[in-house]
Amino acid sequence: MEYFANEFKSDKEILVEVGFGSGRHLLYQAQKNPNNIYIGLEIHTPSIERMLKQVNILNIKNVYAVNYDAR
Repeated sequence: MEYFANEFKSDKEILVEVGFGSGRHLLYQAQKNPNNIYIGLEIHTPSIERMLKQVNILNIKNVYAVNYDAR
């Protein structure tokens, strides 16, 4: 998280989803809005792995996943 808070630079709009679960909403939004950057926060490692697998399959370039407890 420190990287995104202090070093990540982008001229695109950055949107954060806390607890993305299956990632369906995050992936849908990323595909529909390729000019935005999406950062998903999730603590459940299998969910992160499944979502990132779909990112690779769908060749989505504007999604980042962070294993982070936002509470």
